[in-house]
Amino acid sequence: MATKLLFVKTSWDSTFDRCKAFHFGGEYEYVDVMVGVKSGVTVTLTRLIVDLDFRSQFELAKPTREYKELTDTLPCVFVGIEAKLTKIISLLCLAAKESLKEKGFYIIQPK
Repeated sequence: MATKLLFVKTSWDSTFDRCKAFHFGGEYEYVDVMVGVKSGVTVTLTRLIVDLDFRSQFELAKPTREYKELTDTLPCVFVGIEAKLTKIISLLCLAAKESLKEKGFYIIQPK
């Protein structure tokens, strides 16, 4: 078995077109692991994402009961393939949007 390990630091910078007063940005770190399993002469590579602070990234100040129950099921540390992470994040983003809407908060869509 062969393994390649990368520590990744991402960053973003965003400003709403209509109002330059709202400026968002940040950084995030995670571990990107490529695991190769050799079977005969073939090596199958699998990419794993390791997020050491996963659950806390989805905390809301005033969540609905349903959203809180959903986020309580999340692991503190995520280890899995990219496709699984994408599905989880999509589900959580929809749930967060509904939670905010139900609490009377609205999300401004950036252009």
